[in-house]
This record gives sequence, C-alpha cells and structure tokens, in this order.
Amino acid sequence: MLALPPAPQQAPKRQLFVGTALASAAGTMLLGGMLAVWLQFRADAPYRESARRGLIKDWMPEKPSGRCGRPSVATVRTPRWLSACRP
Repeated sequence: MLALPPAPQQAPKRQLFVGTALASAAGTMLLGGMLAVWLQFRADAPYRESARRGLIKDWMPEKPSGRCGRPSVATVRTPRWLSACRP
C-alpha cells in the first residue's frame, strides 16, 4: 500500500506584526497631521513690528483665550505648576 506524503507546514500567522505596523503608521499619520496644522497656523500668522528684531510673525497670542482664563470646577484643585494656562 502506498502512503501519502505529509502535508506541508502551515505558514506562521503574523497578526501581531501587522497590527504593530498599522498602529505605528496610524500614530505617525496623527503626529504628521498635527505638525501640518501647526505649521499652517504659523504660516498664516499676521506680521507685526518688533522692538528688537524688526518685522516678525505674531503667531503666539499674548493672552490665552477660551477656557484658560477662568478655571473650571475640575481644575480648581490643580497645582499651579501643572496648569498650562498661567496668567
């Protein structure tokens, strides 16, 4: 009686490798998009006259706007050195 040859080995599954590659690509795209928005914000900033350097782009606001001006209930007990909006 003739015997059949053994079946070939199954290919190893690479789900972890593919998942890690997709997660790192998504993180890179997120950081790249945030960098692009920041660079566009700086590029669209108006010019102003500086006392020391002449004509410069005014891309940083002098005072924080929005919720940074008034603390909410959740941030009342936050130490001052942790707060991003210092008056």
